[in-house]
Amino acid sequence: MSGGGQKHILVLGVGNILLRDEGIGVHAVEALRARYRFSSNVELLDGGTQGLKLLGPITEAAIDRFRLLIDHLNRIEQAKQYILGLNPEETAISVITRAEILVGIEESSEPLVKAFLDEYHLLNLDKDIADLAASLGRKHGWRLPDAFQAALCLYHNIRFSTRNTKDFNSRKHLFVEIPYIL
Repeated sequence: MSGGGQKHILVLGVGNILLRDEGIGVHAVEALRARYRFSSNVELLDGGTQGLKLLGPITEAAIDRFRLLIDHLNRIEQAKQYILGLNPEETAISVITRAEILVGIEESSEPLVKAFLDEYHLLNLDKDIADLAASLGRKHGWRLPDAFQAALCLYHNIRFSTRNTKDFNSRKHLFVEIPYIL
């Protein structure tokens, strides 16, 4: 979220302006910038043909939620409604969540579940995340998987959606969101 509680919106125009048919995104951003005034939570970005160099701005804008999908796969109605309200392009899961989901499914469901999970951005672990997770685990008494989930969210400055109210009090930990209670 950006200042004032408004969601950050990235309008990204990509394309090669040298080729008339592929430069539409760049021209669209230029036209929007020239014709309209936007609030401070809207960012117009001429991405041109930068390809992977755009990963940073896209990730910062798109991943502002971190969701657990296990309940959805277990056919819990509140989870279904919650997940249906998410945009996979604006949502991320961790490698931990992916593994937790995949370990609990039938082998015959694996291709379908993997395709579902592949719709979401995947957050990986590295040395910085591991160090932060260790510190958080010591400080809060969290088990390592929970500490890793929290570390990923804090490191990437995103929200963590969970039903784990025992370890994650949303009043104490402002990055935590409890979307529903069963």
